[in-house]
Amino acid sequence: MNVIRAQFSCKHSDVSFFVFCLSNKIDKNIVDEFLEFGVKVIILDGESLITKAYSLRQYINKMGVNIIHSHGTPADLCSAFSFSKVKKFTTVHNCLLADFIPLFGPLKGGLVFILQMIAFAFIKNRVACSKSVGNVLDSWHIKNTVISNGVNQKVYTSASPEEKILIKSKYHIKNSGLVYLYCGSFIRRKNVDFLLRSVQLNENDVFIFVGDGPLLNECKKIVLNDARYVFLGQLDSCLDLYKVADYFASASFSEGLPLAVMEAYSCGAKLILSDIPPHKEILEMASKGSVAIFSNDVLIKLNVSNLFLDNHVVLNSCVFSAAEMSKKYSDLYLRA
Repeated sequence: MNVIRAQFSCKHSDVSFFVFCLSNKIDKNIVDEFLEFGVKVIILDGESLITKAYSLRQYINKMGVNIIHSHGTPADLCSAFSFSKVKKFTTVHNCLLADFIPLFGPLKGGLVFILQMIAFAFIKNRVACSKSVGNVLDSWHIKNTVISNGVNQKVYTSASPEEKILIKSKYHIKNSGLVYLYCGSFIRRKNVDFLLRSVQLNENDVFIFVGDGPLLNECKKIVLNDARYVFLGQLDSCLDLYKVADYFASASFSEGLPLAVMEAYSCGAKLILSDIPPHKEILEMASKGSVAIFSNDVLIKLNVSNLFLDNHVVLNSCVFSAAEMSKKYSDLYLRA
């Protein structure tokens, strides 16, 4: 969703966008946001993926759509089974089997992988959201173009000291300690329990967790009755929290190119990341001293003062620019 937002915020005046949704359970705030960009949201008719694909085909013919750009396996299948002759694009945000099997299990995960490969057969323009995802696609001999995710530089910016005080007051955060932040799902792939067991907090520090998922209650039990750990559930936006976070942490076993990490970085947070290829990709692009990589193969204690021995940090968030990402997509559309 955030990649789509970024494209709309940087879109060119001579391009018209429509969002076709497979589900009618889309947040009204998101619909309103898209309307502000001049983007119309259309809920596809039908109960099954096949009927929705037929509905998509009808809209394509009626509205004179030139390009369909899908995100995710269900959307890719809908695009593929529309059997429309318009140019089709997909952005791949995951590492295929490495994500499907932990999420769905071996049997269902394998089936989803097969369906994804079928969709790729109909969608010739595949975009990897990171070099790491591109390498995974290469390993399956799936031709692709790498366009790294980006964030809106006008929105994700550092806060002034006064703004930070106001935000901390809003969330009842102490001014005297460090603020750690995690934003994401509570699932095995995200490895949130590792962060709860491993990151060492001082007395006045706070670790804020944003998100929901099947492992939320299990994670809460790890730090039961410790007020330094705060669980806020699902939020519409983490922007305020990015702005007050001293450190953003991710212990994921697998990612595409995590936007939450890049958004927090653009707002001034240092990054504490597990040693997976997409996180190392971020390390290569980030300023010296602003990212620390750790191994989550074994349970270890993460002491921030030891992780960040080099204090030389000059944040250069433009490397994650949504405008640059949008331009690359526009160029890709024109070349196809």
